[in-house]
Amino acid sequence: AVENGEFVIKRRTPGEAETKADSIASINQQIRELQGKLAATDYQALKYSEGWITEKDYTEIKANRQSWRDAINQLQAQLKEEE
Repeated sequence: AVENGEFVIKRRTPGEAETKADSIASINQQIRELQGKLAATDYQALKYSEGWITEKDYTEIKANRQSWRDAINQLQAQLKEEE
């Protein structure tokens, strides 16, 4: 989920009931959202790699892309635990 412009991995508290299927679906949805963010910034990554935008212009995009990849990796690990 996105809160205040930042992606946050939502975890349920012990009192919240959730089926295994719901949990897996939720994780997969979060992964798809993050993959969408990566896809939406692929154009800027290509422009940077080809020298059309500067390091300064790409710094924030690069940091965001890395944080999204890190979150995807965490979610994928969580998904393995659920399966």
